[in-house]
Amino acid sequence: MKNIYIRSEITVNLPGFRVLGTWGTTSEGTAATSGRQRGSPAPALCIDATERRAYILVSEETTDAVYLATVEAAGQRLQTLCMLPVSGTDAQVACIQYLMEKEGVFVALRSGDIFSINAGNGTWDVETVGTVDSGISGCAWSPDDEVLAVVTGEGRLLLMTQEFDVLNEFALTQDEQGEVQHVAVGWGTKATQYHGKAGKAAALEDTTIDVAGLSADDDFQVRVSWRGDGDFFAVTSLDPAAGREIRVFSREGKLHSVGEKIAALEHTLAWKPSGRLVAATEKQSHRHDVVFYERNGLRHGDFTLRTTTRRVLDLAWNADSSVLAVLALVDTQGDGADLEPCIELWSDKNYHWYLKQELRSSAFGEDSISHVVWDPEDSFCLHVLGQTSYTQVRLHAAPDVSHVAADDSNSAAGNDFAVLLADRRSVVFYESVSASNVSQMTAPVEKLRVKISSGSSARQICWPKSDMLVALGVDSISVLDVGAGTTESYPVADLIPVACSLTTLVAAPHAALVIVQDSQGQVYSLDVDSVPIELQPIAQLPAPCVEIDAVAVDGMPVVVGRTDRNQLFANDHLISSVCSSFYLRRDMLVFTTTTHFARFVPVDGDILTAAPSEDSNSAVSKYDESRRRVERGSTIVLASPVGENVIFQMPRGNLETVRPRALVLAVVRRALDDHRYRDAMLNCRVNRIDMNIVYDHDPQGLISRMSDFVLQVNDTDLLNLFVSGLRDEDVTRTMYTGLKPCDSVDSGLLPATTETNDKVSRVCQALRSVLQAADDPRFMQTILTTFVCQTPPDIAAALQLLAPLSAEERDSALTYLLFLSDVNTVYDSALGLYDLDLTLLVAQRSQRDPREYLAALSALKALPNEEYRRFKIDSQLGRMEKALGHLCIAYEQLGSADDMWDEIVAYVKDTAQYQLAIRLLIKDQRRFCEMCELYGDYQAEANTGAGWSQAAASYTLAGSYSKAISAHVQAKEWRSAMSAACSPESGCSPQMIHDTATRASAVLADHHMFMDAAVVLLEYTEEDEDAVALLVRGSHWTEAIRSSLLRQRADLIETTVQPGIMRAYEALNEDIDEIRDALTSKCGRLREVRSKPLEMIIEHHAALASGLGDGTDGPLPDNIDVMSDTTSLASKFSTFTGTVTNASSRMTGSTARRISKNKRKEERRKVRGKKGSIYEESYLIDSISKLVDRVRVNQAAVREINLALVRFGKLEMAAALQSSFEAVVQQILSQAEFVFDQQRVQMRLGESGVPEPVPLENNDFGMPSQPKHPKPALPSFEWKIDAISI
Repeated sequence: MKNIYIRSEITVNLPGFRVLGTWGTTSEGTAATSGRQRGSPAPALCIDATERRAYILVSEETTDAVYLATVEAAGQRLQTLCMLPVSGTDAQVACIQYLMEKEGVFVALRSGDIFSINAGNGTWDVETVGTVDSGISGCAWSPDDEVLAVVTGEGRLLLMTQEFDVLNEFALTQDEQGEVQHVAVGWGTKATQYHGKAGKAAALEDTTIDVAGLSADDDFQVRVSWRGDGDFFAVTSLDPAAGREIRVFSREGKLHSVGEKIAALEHTLAWKPSGRLVAATEKQSHRHDVVFYERNGLRHGDFTLRTTTRRVLDLAWNADSSVLAVLALVDTQGDGADLEPCIELWSDKNYHWYLKQELRSSAFGEDSISHVVWDPEDSFCLHVLGQTSYTQVRLHAAPDVSHVAADDSNSAAGNDFAVLLADRRSVVFYESVSASNVSQMTAPVEKLRVKISSGSSARQICWPKSDMLVALGVDSISVLDVGAGTTESYPVADLIPVACSLTTLVAAPHAALVIVQDSQGQVYSLDVDSVPIELQPIAQLPAPCVEIDAVAVDGMPVVVGRTDRNQLFANDHLISSVCSSFYLRRDMLVFTTTTHFARFVPVDGDILTAAPSEDSNSAVSKYDESRRRVERGSTIVLASPVGENVIFQMPRGNLETVRPRALVLAVVRRALDDHRYRDAMLNCRVNRIDMNIVYDHDPQGLISRMSDFVLQVNDTDLLNLFVSGLRDEDVTRTMYTGLKPCDSVDSGLLPATTETNDKVSRVCQALRSVLQAADDPRFMQTILTTFVCQTPPDIAAALQLLAPLSAEERDSALTYLLFLSDVNTVYDSALGLYDLDLTLLVAQRSQRDPREYLAALSALKALPNEEYRRFKIDSQLGRMEKALGHLCIAYEQLGSADDMWDEIVAYVKDTAQYQLAIRLLIKDQRRFCEMCELYGDYQAEANTGAGWSQAAASYTLAGSYSKAISAHVQAKEWRSAMSAACSPESGCSPQMIHDTATRASAVLADHHMFMDAAVVLLEYTEEDEDAVALLVRGSHWTEAIRSSLLRQRADLIETTVQPGIMRAYEALNEDIDEIRDALTSKCGRLREVRSKPLEMIIEHHAALASGLGDGTDGPLPDNIDVMSDTTSLASKFSTFTGTVTNASSRMTGSTARRISKNKRKEERRKVRGKKGSIYEESYLIDSISKLVDRVRVNQAAVREINLALVRFGKLEMAAALQSSFEAVVQQILSQAEFVFDQQRVQMRLGESGVPEPVPLENNDFGMPSQPKHPKPALPSFEWKIDAISI
């Protein structure tokens, strides 16, 4: 599909000189068939790829002296470097090669002379290396310039080094067949094999060739060609006994194979640089073929040249083996009288060879083509030698696609195309007919042939208007009037002020321009309407591009170009550095990358500022519109200007049409913007696009145009598909976010769902209202679909629509409804309508057992009371509230029967519908009270404070005061209990009140509510001793003293209060001593632990885990410092790096159980805080934190007991207690910074038993940090009594 066109063409004439070894085009030279040499088989040209310079051997026409000259194509000038000591008449080139390491030129002549020309001190010195007495028949350097293969006139083969030392010498013609011989592999004889169309007669033909024939055009010369890696080389030569043969030798000179003999093998030879095939030619009586040999000498394919090819002069592969150049004499006139030298460029795809370009000698001027040489580095740079000229031709391979200016690609103008003929002076206009498929395609018809004016040759053309064609020549631009057939040519030098050549001509319909690019990357717009034409610069690309196009963005042209280094630019902005091909639409830029992705960039103002896109090998999300994977090596041929198709050419050569999601969605969005809902939905269905986009693209627009939506679609299947796919999610924010960068779309992952509440129900209701108003039976299925798909589904409403339908319509609708929803759900919904006939109809279409549903429906139908029947149905369906309501109505209708009441009670107890039953029975006072009491019993069963409180309220409503009082007591609501007991309605005696108070006090004391327990006894009983004792138990010293004095029981102070104070004093002293000792011990141990670096602890445990340690801690080296937090986090503890890398390994069931068990063991180790373990530091900090909490809690107790001691005159005891507690508080405050602010990294045991740091957690500021034990609230000195500080 890709054709090769000429990007630039620079010709350098050689005035006064003639290229050495060229042949002429006279009849004597071309028609002679005597077998004598017609010029030198080797070109007198070599290339310095580093300096981009060509070296040519030329002879001066006047003196016949031979010179080495250099040509700089950019400067278009010839410079002679040195003169060789030979005559131009006798000199024939055997080989010329630029040796990069020596920075010189090697020249070998067929006479046997070998020269080395080196540049030294700015002068070129000619050194005669030696002479081969018998002459040199063929000669070639290996690709690495390390080995020189020389075939002498005596038929011997020499292998020499760069210093011309002989490595090996042997006879070229040998009797043996080489290391690889042709053998039969057991596939049977020829007579038993299948011969295709040739039939059985082919099996009887003897095609064995003992002696190869000789072509009439053979030049009797030897040629040598190396493989690209330099391990093998091939030699074609004439053997007097066997004819012309191809022999393959190894780099060391061993014969590897001998080529298979064919009928008329010619002298040409070229080994493909990639190493797979050796190309040669065979001329038979009826055709001329290019044949290929494998390294083992067997033939491997061929292709036939055109019938106009009369003689093949040479073959040459380009550097990347993609193009084979055939230098041939072609009969361009068809009469055979005048043969024109021509370069044919052939390329293969999918095992078929195509002629991609033809460069005729007449297109280069008056000079003839003598030799052709490919550039060693630039695969599409061709160096052509004439008799007195040198031409550098830069080529490029790209699809020949006609840009259609109109959006309608089926228009007549879009089907016409123009072709530049090989003579580069004629343009043919063709008309092709559109076809819907390949079988209907017909050959294009020639409409017009236009001749470019004499003296002008074109290399690129474009057709911007129907009556105008623009042609780009070597140094001119021609404008052709198609109708008149006239041509106006304008020299490039008159159009642009800079002295440079124009390389690219493109018609850009999306910018309404004809654009031209020069060799410096400057892009001009060509005004073809003005006379003379004008070039206006519009963009400067950072580098010259091999492909360009333009599009208008905000009224300004933007030029998009791709360089030969795969860089894609929009003006001077880099879009991608891995672009392999691109196509520019009016709204989107589509390009492929060398990482095998197709990318899609919207054409808008951001195209000049977007960040370059560099693809990685990460997974591509199926919701990512900006890129998609393509086959390796795929390139874009064409993208539909307004549609969704993109045509790719695969590496094999075949074409594939794909519909990328980005283009499909662009078409869908454009249709939705234009309110073409049917087109949008059809595209969604064909391309598997979620139809939620039809609503989410413009929610309010669709709702407001729902009638138009239904009228356009008018297809039940499409409407059903749309409704059934609805869900409460905005797909424009989750799936189809567009081509702009979106953080919610992650590579390979579905974004977080963006919910849209009531979206499905809203669309279903709007659509249903329109469909029901239309009153069209065709839409019954869609209406049912809206009921089923809304949230929640309303199957019952859908079933109610079936009632007015005819039997046939109802059966059809019911069948569809059962298809949409589960049959059991439909059965339950029909039963919930209390329509037993409809329920039977549904059951008959289900898989239910008739013996079951018939008996059940018959039993329901036999019930005499309708409300009771509905109760049974609702109870069966689990609709408990409705069932209880119907049961209560049936209870009233049946005269409040006792058995019915028992059923109500049983149902309420089973379903716990007490609150609903209370509301339903509020008019029946007796049953209401009974139900309230039942509810109180149910709540009391919970045996919780809240449950007892609720039960007390229920008992109060029921009038059961004794149960209410007991419930208040259990709920610790002693005030409510005593107020209820003392109320007249309760009928409680004083003794019952006393017992209630005693019971309430006991319950409160059991829950350590000593103050409330004492108040109950003091207010409702005479048990003062018990009340004061409860206050003492609760350490309420002041209240105990006050109550004793209030009751005039001062004796209780001496017998109960003071002894309680002394006991509390002693217990508090013991607690303070215990806290002080524990704090001193644990802080000391913590200092000891932190003095040992974490690295030694890790190494110790790692040794234990590997079985190399004994569990003992050795002494710490003196030169090891304590590791800080920062160091620990940065280093990640390289000792256990292996453990971290195992985090992504596969987890089996046994591994999971082992990890769970290890976690439980780890938690137990943390709690124990074993000495020397990695958890000891965390355990010590946690223990100290608990001690701090105990001290903070004891602050109030110390103050209260000191106040009591002062009251009774025990100042010394109060001062001692305060001093002791103050010392503990001071100790905590002094150690707090060390304990809590200097925490190290927390450790844990990994899966392999090696310690590792605890994973990072986000702190209060949202930053990841190492987790630490929280610092507790520290005690203060507000509890102190300053008066007793002694």
